[in-house]
Amino acid sequence: MKKLFILIVVLLGLSACVTSTKPMSGPKIPRTSPIHTVSGYLDALKGKNFNKAYSYISILYAGNLDEESYVLNMKKTLIDKSNWNLSNYQIESVQIFGEQAYVTAQLDVSYKLPKNDELVNKTIEVQYVLSSIDNKWKINSDDLVGKDSGTPKSGNSS
Repeated sequence: MKKLFILIVVLLGLSACVTSTKPMSGPKIPRTSPIHTVSGYLDALKGKNFNKAYSYISILYAGNLDEESYVLNMKKTLIDKSNWNLSNYQIESVQIFGEQAYVTAQLDVSYKLPKNDELVNKTIEVQYVLSSIDNKWKINSDDLVGKDSGTPKSGNSS
């Protein structure tokens, strides 16, 4: 009986020493790729679906605007004032560093110049910076990069 008691005490002691082996919690990387986010955003812009575009961006990128205000602002500035249009895009590269990613895309855009209504067709290269927010990739900022960023290809609007 004494041996059984000692065995139970030893087993209880050992079980108290064993800790749960949970995986170390590191950064939560979203399951979707940053390319999926940027492509979804650009597809939404191409289709002028600014509500959908809003779902791919952070509140910081939206200028702290709620969805309704963002959509109104985009329609007013991009469509009404400049007749901005995204005709095509191509993802060039992606880099992921933990909870931050960089996606570079080449965009074919057109817009009207405010002074003379001339239609400008331009190929630009944009780098999008994304962050993992609530386990989703969200676009935080963008920057023009590459040699084409300052060279418009003008066309006639008539």
